[in-house]
Amino acid sequence: MCWTGPIETAILGREPVSTRMARLLIGRDGAMEALELTPRQSRILKHIIEEYVVTALPVSSEAVVRRYEPRVSSATIRNEMVALQERGLLQHPHASAGRVPSDVGYRHYVRYLMPDARLSQTEERTILHQFHQVDAEIGEWLHLAAAVLASFIQIPVVSIPPVTQVSRLRRLDLVEMTPGSILLVVILWSGAVRQQLIRMEGTTASGLAEIEALLNDALIDKKASEIRAFASGMPVPAILEAVSHLMEEEDRWQGADVHVEGLSYMAGQPEFGTGGLLQPIVETLERPRALDALIGPLFQAQGVYISIGQEQPVEALRVCSAVLGTYGRPGEISGIVGVIGPTRLPYWRAVPMVEYVTGLLDSLLEGTFQK
Repeated sequence: MCWTGPIETAILGREPVSTRMARLLIGRDGAMEALELTPRQSRILKHIIEEYVVTALPVSSEAVVRRYEPRVSSATIRNEMVALQERGLLQHPHASAGRVPSDVGYRHYVRYLMPDARLSQTEERTILHQFHQVDAEIGEWLHLAAAVLASFIQIPVVSIPPVTQVSRLRRLDLVEMTPGSILLVVILWSGAVRQQLIRMEGTTASGLAEIEALLNDALIDKKASEIRAFASGMPVPAILEAVSHLMEEEDRWQGADVHVEGLSYMAGQPEFGTGGLLQPIVETLERPRALDALIGPLFQAQGVYISIGQEQPVEALRVCSAVLGTYGRPGEISGIVGVIGPTRLPYWRAVPMVEYVTGLLDSLLEGTFQK
C-alpha cells in the first residue's frame, strides 16, 4: 500500500475535510495525478456522483439539467459527460442513457470535489452526549462508536479494540484466594486483563496491600523487559516474573479482534441484489483474518484511510469502498473503526463521521493513559 501521510484528528474545531484531502491515506494504487477539469466538468462530475449515490440509478444529462444545471442545455451536458467518460471518471452501462461514476471518478471526488464535509455542531454534541452516557470502558466506547456509525450511514461497520504492539502495565492487583495462594491480576493499557495464581506463603492482608502499592508505584507504564530489569532489586521476584510472563504472552498474540456489524445493510444495496456479488463479500467480512491485508498496515498509521474499488487489497472487496479511522498511539496501542460498503458510498457523510468518532475514541483512550 501507499500512504500519502497522516491527518490529525480532534474532537472539535477541525479544519474542513476538503482542505485535508491530500493528506488522506489512500489504497494500494498510490497517489493519483490530479486531472485537469474545467469548472463545469467538475460540477457535472460532482452532481452525477452525489445523484448516483442517492438513487443508485444511472444519471442522464436530462436529470443533471433538471436538478442541477438548468441554464445549460442537455446537449452540452452530454458532451461534457462524454469527455468525463473519456478521462475514465464516468462509465456508461449498457442499454442505459445515463452514466455512473468509476472508481477513478470517486477517488477524484473524494480528493478534490467533496464539499467541506463535516458534521453539524448539533450532530457532534449529540454523539458526544451519547459517549458521556456509557461506562468509562473501552469495550463500551467501541460498541457505541459502531452503533453511531451504523445508524448514521447504514452500511456495515468494522471495529477493532486497541491492539498493543508492546504491552505496558496500567495496574496490577493482588487478591488473597486461600492461605498461601494469591491471584495476580495484570491490567494493561490496552484494556486486556490477564491473571495467574501464585504461591506466596506468610503474607498478611496488610502486607499484600503494601506490596501491591509498591509495585504499582514502581511499574506503572513499564514494558515486560523493563519489569524484568527491576526483578533483582525488588521484593517478591516471583510476582515480577509472573507479571513479565503474562505481558510477554500478550505481546506474542497475533491478529486483531475484528468485529463486523450490520451485514444486513450490505444485502439491502441494489448493486448487490443480483449477479452473485454479495456472497463473497459477506463470506470475507465474516472471516476476520481475511481482512488482514486491509487492516494490518493501518496499525502503523494515523488518520482516516479510504480505499475505493480496485484499490482494495482484498480481492473479494474490490466492488466495495472502505473508510476506516485509526485511534490511539501509532506503533504502541492502536484500534480501528470505520465502514465498508459499496463504492456508492455517501463519502461526504462517511469521512467526517469516521473522523469525528475516531477523534472521540482518541481522546477517551488518551484519558485512560493519564489516570
